[in-house]
Amino acid sequence: MEKIISILFALFCIATALMSNSLLGAGMWFWIILVSGLFVAVSAYIPGLDMLGAFIAGLLALVCIGAVLLGLVAATAGGSFRLEGSEAMLLASFFCIALSGLILVVLCKRKSNRLDV
Repeated sequence: MEKIISILFALFCIATALMSNSLLGAGMWFWIILVSGLFVAVSAYIPGLDMLGAFIAGLLALVCIGAVLLGLVAATAGGSFRLEGSEAMLLASFFCIALSGLILVVLCKRKSNRLDV
């Protein structure tokens, strides 16, 4: 199950990186999201790196939660900024990264607890 979620996480990261590239250009966050998503997908198939991949997924999930919250605050601040289609899709893809990253962390934590017993 962890492998499926990690591939899904990587697909969400690739989609988000490409969408942010089309809106904002290829900046630092484009490369961070893209490389971390690919690393999490590859680390699911390497037994020694699965916990590191889950840790990176958790860090990116926390960053994406912050991005979603700040985007929603910006969208409601004074009613002057409205989310158009592409900005709303970017926030939705950040939410998908956050959700799949947190699920991956929980699954890897359960897996490590079963191995410890």
